[in-house]
This record gives sequence, C-alpha cells and structure tokens, in this order.
Amino acid sequence: MFLAYPYVFLFVFLSCSPFSSTTTPVTVPDTFNSFNSPLTPLIPLPEIQDAIDLRQDGTASAWSYQCSHAWFELRITSATLAGNFHLKCGACIHCTFDTHWKQPRIHIQRATEGAGYLWVVKDNDHLLIHCNIIVGNYNVQPVFQ
Repeated sequence: MFLAYPYVFLFVFLSCSPFSSTTTPVTVPDTFNSFNSPLTPLIPLPEIQDAIDLRQDGTASAWSYQCSHAWFELRITSATLAGNFHLKCGACIHCTFDTHWKQPRIHIQRATEGAGYLWVVKDNDHLLIHCNIIVGNYNVQPVFQ
C-alpha cells in the first residue's frame, strides 16, 4: 500500500510540471508587479536616470536587500521635491553599498559585453551594483514631506 504513494506523487508532479506537453504558454504583460502595488507601469530607463538626477540635492538610502532573491532597493529623496523615488535592481551579481549618503550622484550604464550582467549602477564609493533588471517607481509608501 505504501508503494503506491510515490507513483501517485510522480503522476501529480509530472502532470503539473512546466515541462508537461499540456502547458499553455504565458504571455508577459507590459507592466511589472513591484513595490506592493498591482501592475506598476514600467518607467523607461532615461526617465529613471532623470528622476535620480532631479534628486541630487537629497539623500540616498538602502531601503531593502534580499540576498535570497538578489533584489536591491534604493530610496532617493530630495531636499526640494516632495515624495521619493525608488530604484530597484534585480538579478544582482554584485552589491556594494553604504546604508545612506547625502547628495547622490547615481549613474546607470550598460555593462561591457560579456560581463555576465547587463547594468552597472554606481555612485563613487557609495554604491556599486551589477545587475540584470532595473525598475523605478515614484512615491513608494511611506511618503514623507
């Protein structure tokens, strides 16, 4: 009787497996579900860099880091603009960062070909991230000011 259970498990596993021939393809939406809000629209990379540049008079803070999922989130606030901007880096290969610093001068650039990652996010000695995903969002809760 106990020998039947492994076969049942194997049958259920294979029938639910993504490698099963009955798996229907899933289309990827043009939005990204992040920052605890449903279907946050993607912000183009030039707009992300512009949002960061507008906040150079403020403070950058390491907001969250999940080494198990390789996600790093940076919160950038301004002394003159209300709200905040969050830069989220995913599929991180290398992360070096201060917990917070004033007057951030963060630059996002393409990595050299064959580096093993797509993006380099850096700010002098304060921040160095090698990652494959860049996402930005305005006014992530809590919003101060």
